Amino acid sequence: MRGIRFYLEFPSKTAKKRSGKCHVGHAGNVFAGFVANGWHQGHGGKYLLEGLGAVYEYANSPVAGTSASQGFLDYCKHIPERLARQVHPELFRRLDIAD
Repeated sequence: MRGIRFYLEFPSKTAKKRSGKCHVGHAGNVFAGFVANGWHQGHGGKYLLEGLGAVYEYANSPVAGTSASQGFLDYCKHIPERLARQVHPELFRRLDIAD
């Protein structure tokens, strides 16, 4: 998908660091950042990336429109769309409708 980057969520920075190339220990959700829209300055001066993200903290959660700060993305790893589809099918139920 053009203009979208996928970020695999981890419960902590430690879990992210320990995950290795196999991405073990992730939270089971993916944030889809609309990078084509660019970053915008939000409340408090923080820069935010619009996208779709998990509503709840359980794996394959329903998604809603949201914004992510750089601080949130510090808990995530950039992954390819193929892997994102495997990890978070619910996200793609929403994205494929818009496509």
